[in-house]
Amino acid sequence: MENGETIRLSILVKGSVQRVGYRHLVQDIARKNHITGAIENLEGYDVSIIAEGTPDDLSRFKEDIQIREYPVCVEGIEVTKEEPNGEFS
Repeated sequence: MENGETIRLSILVKGSVQRVGYRHLVQDIARKNHITGAIENLEGYDVSIIAEGTPDDLSRFKEDIQIREYPVCVEGIEVTKEEPNGEFS
């Protein structure tokens, strides 16, 4: 896999991540790591993230979104690799 290759990850974030500003933090982290995608709250307390970028950028992104600073507490993430389609800008 080349470093410049674009990949897509579907990320399920579990924990105290709704109504605490988590989505805004993730958007800032995505911009800093050159990630495009989407984020949304799911029923219950989880958040879904679709992220596209290079493997190196996505690796940093996955680490950075595991926030454990009150009031945000990420308890875990589940990551699934998907085919990128470049739908996000």
